Amino acid sequence: MTVQSPYGSPAAGQVRPEPPGPQGASPPEPEQYPWMFRDSPPNVWPVAVFTLFFGLLGLISTVRRSTRARAVGVGGGRYWVVFAGFLVVNVVISLIALAIAIPVYLNVLEGAMTKDLEGRIVSDSAKAAGGTSTAVASADCVPVSGMGDSRSERSYSCLITLTSGRSDTFTVVVDTNGRWSVPE
Repeated sequence: MTVQSPYGSPAAGQVRPEPPGPQGASPPEPEQYPWMFRDSPPNVWPVAVFTLFFGLLGLISTVRRSTRARAVGVGGGRYWVVFAGFLVVNVVISLIALAIAIPVYLNVLEGAMTKDLEGRIVSDSAKAAGGTSTAVASADCVPVSGMGDSRSERSYSCLITLTSGRSDTFTVVVDTNGRWSVPE
C-alpha cells in the first residue's frame, strides 16, 4: 500500500526548499527596533467624551487608558489632564442648565397655580351663589407676592367680573392648603 502525502507537503524523504532571500536572514528583534514593536497608546478623545456626557463615570475610562499607556511606555498624565478639564466643563454646563431650568420651572408652576386659583374662584362662587346674579363669571389674577417660602400665604390681585357684568379688583390670599379668601 502506498501512502500519499497531502498536497503541498514534501514527499517522504524529500526536503522542502528554503524560500528565496538572503542566507540566514531572520525577522528583526524587538531590541534592534523598539519603535517597530511598541503598541500605540490609547486615544485621549474617549476620555473627553465619556467625562463630558457622564461626569465622574469618565474616571473609569481615564484609569483604564492611563494604565494601558504606562504599559506601552508612555506616561498617563495626559488622560488625567483631559479628565479634569472636561469634568470642569461638565460641571459648568450642568450649573448653567440648572440656572436656566429652575426659573423656567418656577414660572410654569406659577402660571399653573394662578390658573388653578382663577378656576376655583369661579367654581366656588357659583356654588355659593346658587345661580344668582352675584356669581363670578371670570377671574383674572396676577401674583402680588413672589413664591418665596412655601410655608407662607400668597397674595394675588384679581380682577373679578360678576355674571351681572360688574367687575372690581380684589386682593385674594391663598394659604398653604390652597384655600383662598378675600381679606376685609
